[in-house]
Amino acid sequence: MQPQPHAPTPPEVAVTGRLISLDDAAATEPGTCGQKAATLARLRQAGHRVPDGYVLSPEVARAPGPEVVAEALRALGGPVAVRSSALAEDLPQASWAGQYETVLGVEGLEAVLAAVARVVASASSARARAYGTAGEVAVLLQRMVPADAAGVAFSANPVTGARDEVVLSAVAGLAEGLVGGEVEGESWTVREAAEVAGEARVLRPEQALAVAGLARRLEAEEGAPQDVEWALVGEELVLLQARPVTALPVEPEIVAPEEGVWLKDAAHFSGPVTPFGASVYLPHFDSATREMCATWGLMVDHVDCAVIGHEVYSRAVPFGGGSETAAPPPWWLLGIVSRLHPGIRGRLALGRAALEADLLRQIPREWREGGRAALVAELARLRAVDLPGLDEAALEAHTEALMAFVGRCQHLHFRLFLPYVVGVHGLSAACEELLGWDTAQAMELMQGLSEASSAPSRDLARLAERLRADPAARRCVEEEADWQQHLPEVSPGAAAAVAAWLEEHGLRTVEYDPGSPTLAERADLFGRLLRDALAAAEEGRSAELEAARQARVAEARGQLSGAALARFDEALALAELVYPLREDNVVLTDNMPSALLRRLGLELGRRLVAAGRLDRAEQAMMLSLEELRAARADSGQELRERVQRRQAELAWVRANPGPDRYGPEPGAPPDLRGLVPSARRLNGAMIWMMGLELVPPAAGGEGELTGIGACAGTYRGRVRVITDPARLHTLRRGEVLVCPVTTPAWSVVFGQAGALVTDGGSVLSHAAIVAREHALPCVVGTGDATRRLRDGVEVTVDGARGTVTVHG
Repeated sequence: MQPQPHAPTPPEVAVTGRLISLDDAAATEPGTCGQKAATLARLRQAGHRVPDGYVLSPEVARAPGPEVVAEALRALGGPVAVRSSALAEDLPQASWAGQYETVLGVEGLEAVLAAVARVVASASSARARAYGTAGEVAVLLQRMVPADAAGVAFSANPVTGARDEVVLSAVAGLAEGLVGGEVEGESWTVREAAEVAGEARVLRPEQALAVAGLARRLEAEEGAPQDVEWALVGEELVLLQARPVTALPVEPEIVAPEEGVWLKDAAHFSGPVTPFGASVYLPHFDSATREMCATWGLMVDHVDCAVIGHEVYSRAVPFGGGSETAAPPPWWLLGIVSRLHPGIRGRLALGRAALEADLLRQIPREWREGGRAALVAELARLRAVDLPGLDEAALEAHTEALMAFVGRCQHLHFRLFLPYVVGVHGLSAACEELLGWDTAQAMELMQGLSEASSAPSRDLARLAERLRADPAARRCVEEEADWQQHLPEVSPGAAAAVAAWLEEHGLRTVEYDPGSPTLAERADLFGRLLRDALAAAEEGRSAELEAARQARVAEARGQLSGAALARFDEALALAELVYPLREDNVVLTDNMPSALLRRLGLELGRRLVAAGRLDRAEQAMMLSLEELRAARADSGQELRERVQRRQAELAWVRANPGPDRYGPEPGAPPDLRGLVPSARRLNGAMIWMMGLELVPPAAGGEGELTGIGACAGTYRGRVRVITDPARLHTLRRGEVLVCPVTTPAWSVVFGQAGALVTDGGSVLSHAAIVAREHALPCVVGTGDATRRLRDGVEVTVDGARGTVTVHG
């Protein structure tokens, strides 16, 4: 299966400057034919088996004459693939794979012309503009390969960075779904001494060795690790594409902290944080938590955050300078010290004063009666700023104002946080002591109360209903690749409804990291969700959830009387007041300000692209805000090397996550019995919350994963593992979503899922809250579901027992 020297067939079409054969020397010019086509032409002319093809240069592709395309079709014969070849695509320093449209299996002149138009339009699509990849594009027409098997191969391990391993994935037939991340193929690893390991369902070992040999030859010829797309036609190995691997993992320098107990923040970050995100998100954390702890008289002074090896860790610093690892004093001694030590006595008095001032109820009422609206108005004002229209001085002033706003949001976030913690803890404790219920059962009394959790998917269902009543708009959404660009022409009213949804819900980063994309940027995800919603009308669940909640409340009250009933009612009333704060708070004080920071970072990146110092605006996320501000003093080469290094380091960390903890084992929490009632209530709530968030996952038996039941109900369905938010668009209606953690921005996909399973989290995590708002069977805290489960495996999720049973 070694490649034979390829003698180019003389093209039937003369080179006219309008249509260029891959066999012509002119096709190897990236400035005319784009990087993808130029690479394939060069490799074909060097003897590799590349399918026949012709290139339409950008000026021709914008409005190709039918006669030009007809000539190419006559020469190629049969169905063709219509592919983009952007002038700046697949560069050694920045691959833009997947940014533009590809249309496969196209037959007939009319269909090919339409496909060419789709490909050209994708170069100026909303997605391309959002990622800064819009630009000139040539179009490549190639003979379709009747593949028996196809896939991708990396000449170096793209996960670990190992240079002695070729990693490949294969599927039967065409590999379109595999390349797009929608299908998981069979995996093979080939090491230097022809050591091959794989599943042998699609490929035989000798075929995997042949693919690995092709990948290694291409690396040797190109002088860098290669990402290769290939196909097998019988036993003939065909090369479909080759591009450099732009961010092969590199181990970062990791400096462990010298003192303290640092716990990984896996509840908020599923992996590494971008340098930009860390630089704008974490600076206010110390002062915001310090203010919260002082206001409520907590025995924690503040919470430190640090980035260690590109991952976020936090440390709760005890009040008074104590050690996190020291054994706590006996309860009676702590009680005596708390009354005699002036500093501790004064600290606890602050908490008593906060309760006497009724801050637990005053803060959420202020938020509901005016604070929330004021913050929404401020977010809208900042969002309306025309960043590209600002000169350098005005942009710097906006940066300062935005950072100050983010700081205020973080202080507000923690001001709202404590009443929520105390309120839900009080209800959980009352239900446990009076009814024998656990926390998950107590939280059923809150189901349906978190408006912010259910709003995105509920409003998406309403948008789908609006589009179903407009056949032309529906066809556009379901059939047009760049439907958002064409919808205003088809139906201005429908376009306005889509814009309203994006205005309301699109300004949210899909992770807590401000360096992550927003929902508005994820046109692929939004389009998939909207098309799925169009295909299956979603019935409103609000009334059903409220009826179920009220029935559960009546059940609880029916078992109580007298003082016990009064205590339950008081705890329930406070919990009902504060429970909506959790998701409302995170969306408005966290996700949306992070999205504004993201917009700023991309604007700084666009200006660096215009100045020739970066290749894509998105690369700004690999630089801190301080570096972006100073970037005009750096050379483009210096910035590019820094960006590539950090991309490689983040890739390494994703494959090799750091430990759950740096430092010694933390000490046991103190026994609070000796403290005054106000201190017991406030500090006890915080200790309870931290215990839930940090609960170790239970070990499941063979064929079963065990976690924490977060929303009751059972569901049997096929698994979709999503460890990277970039793959959210691959979730199909009814699948079991399995992921490390979720953020409130993920709530828009919960309407698609049949059940939810997470590695981390607790009954109070965002995943659990949002699952309850969708009545979605949910198991959290499994520890390793994303590693033990695979796409397509059938499971039963039992949200009451906290188990996931694997079938087959």
